[in-house]
Amino acid sequence: MKPAALVLSVAAACSGGSNGTPDAWVCPDICPDSDQQYVVDSNQLPSSAEEATRLALDIDGDGARENLLGALFAMSQDPRVDFPGSVQRGVARGETLTLLELRATGLTTAPDAGLAIYLGDDPVPVPCTSPADERTCGQHLDGNGSFDLALDSPLDQLLAGDLVGGALRAGPGRAEIRLWLGAGAPIPIRLIGARFEAQVNATSGTLTNGTIGGAIMSDEFDDVLLPAIADYIRAAVDADCAAGNVPCCAPLTAGEAFLEMLDFDGDCVLDSTELASFGGPDLLDLDLLDDTGTFNPNIDGIDDSTSFAIGFTAVGATFTAP
Repeated sequence: MKPAALVLSVAAACSGGSNGTPDAWVCPDICPDSDQQYVVDSNQLPSSAEEATRLALDIDGDGARENLLGALFAMSQDPRVDFPGSVQRGVARGETLTLLELRATGLTTAPDAGLAIYLGDDPVPVPCTSPADERTCGQHLDGNGSFDLALDSPLDQLLAGDLVGGALRAGPGRAEIRLWLGAGAPIPIRLIGARFEAQVNATSGTLTNGTIGGAIMSDEFDDVLLPAIADYIRAAVDADCAAGNVPCCAPLTAGEAFLEMLDFDGDCVLDSTELASFGGPDLLDLDLLDDTGTFNPNIDGIDDSTSFAIGFTAVGATFTAP
């Protein structure tokens, strides 16, 4: 299977619609005919409560910044379980690729700039000259890489915004990002109420101090995200541990850490109930949808989504957008 990527290209003048999806994109009066393209060369999953707070975004527009899932990952940090390191290795290995296309009337100040989100594929050059040696990975992140769009790429995910003093802010809208945790396929994170912030550097052709965040709907969280994390945990325990052994696991391994965290009955096995406890209760912190399922924050008083945000930087890239 080819690696998947996240591509963001520019859109503008969108209004909110169902589940945070813009109803339409209308090109502004001065529609730009050129673009600036990037590939994300680093992703920052929060590794501490301070980082989770720093990367948080005001997703529901109430003036407060939220990042509940980021805080959960931060609380799960253990030297033996390096979620942030795994996510970054996924970027370097091309397991996840994030491409960005900025189309605006300027790179310092420009109203009616924004982002549309696609999935990408086929990086050139290949990410690793020797896949077994991670020191050779990241070849596609030198600022000159080229990419295709994936066949399953969405074409209608738009974030409208503006560029002021080099600071790009866009949203809300829909966005799909993908995280690789070190094994298996990348995990799709489908966000509603998605927002994007980054500093545009016109001289170096880079994006810095970037954050993308939004919220995961409750059914998506339960049906997609938690099962994917559970599969990762189960694979780590299967690789590092064995029921009946004393001790259960090889020392200083991820499996050992997960058993210490979740093996409540001490049998060296994680059953479905124990695996499900990784998420814990009360992980819904945002009211983004009304009773018709339309993106309409803070209307019915019922929390229906979980906030999440991740940091990034990006360098130059080339691809053909639709």
